[in-house]
Amino acid sequence: MIETAANWAARFDSEEASDADRAEFVAWQSAHPSHRAAWNAIRAFDSSLDAAGDLEHAALRRAAQARLTRRRTAAGGFAVALLVAGWSMLHFAGSADETARYQTARGQVKTVALEDGSDLVMDTDAAVTVALTRSERIVDLARGQVFVHVAKAPDRPFVIRTADGTATALGTAYSVRRDSAGTRVMVTESHVRICPADLPNACRTLGPGEQARITSSGVVGLGRIDAARASLWTSGWLEVDDRPVVEVLSEIARYRKHSVRFDPGQLLGRNVTGSYPLSEPDRALSGVADAADLSIARQPDGTLVIGPR
Repeated sequence: MIETAANWAARFDSEEASDADRAEFVAWQSAHPSHRAAWNAIRAFDSSLDAAGDLEHAALRRAAQARLTRRRTAAGGFAVALLVAGWSMLHFAGSADETARYQTARGQVKTVALEDGSDLVMDTDAAVTVALTRSERIVDLARGQVFVHVAKAPDRPFVIRTADGTATALGTAYSVRRDSAGTRVMVTESHVRICPADLPNACRTLGPGEQARITSSGVVGLGRIDAARASLWTSGWLEVDDRPVVEVLSEIARYRKHSVRFDPGQLLGRNVTGSYPLSEPDRALSGVADAADLSIARQPDGTLVIGPR
């Protein structure tokens, strides 16, 4: 990604870019948030070279050149290599102790394009701290749920960490949810290795469609899941098939700013099937109420009280 951005920078700096090149660049930059992030990173590094003094510039150039291979290419290949090497040197040297913090409000779902090319989708009311270094990529999940598409970098493990343990990517896509019951890991693609924080010898590897919960006492298997359905929340939907209405109401309530009250004992034995819009929790709750023959009463403070009709 960074090398592609550097190629574009070298092409524009050479003043040989055509209108077709510019159109292609706009399409590339618009294709994915990580493309724009890579372009901004290269341009920021290029600007730092312009702003540096002669001695700083020379030192930076020597250090970057020392990281280059002997291969040279035509049409700005050396400039591209210098940009990539210099950016990598500064980025990784400066990021060893740097972190980025992200959070979402209730009802908000947000995608964060990480600098390594991974995409981190944060569910409602989630909080993470991300640390990307030369040797590893760590996401500390304080609360809530995240889904990640991991960019391949075998020499830099991607780990989601909670107070209960770790979930290390051995592939590309999985989700981790932290709540009062522990840490739930669901694998969409490839494999994930999960390890309890206090029981390093109790690690377990999950495959596609598998899920498990990490607790203080170890790893508990939770059976298989429909991987596509499990990740639908990332696009704003909850899809359920004959699922207890208590579970569905609790899930939708997480996306609502005001509370939802109901007596689970009164709703036992009621299941629902359907697709519900998480971005419109009140509409979703109305749909569940219709399907399960429930009533909804709205309180002055915005609270919804749900019960049998």
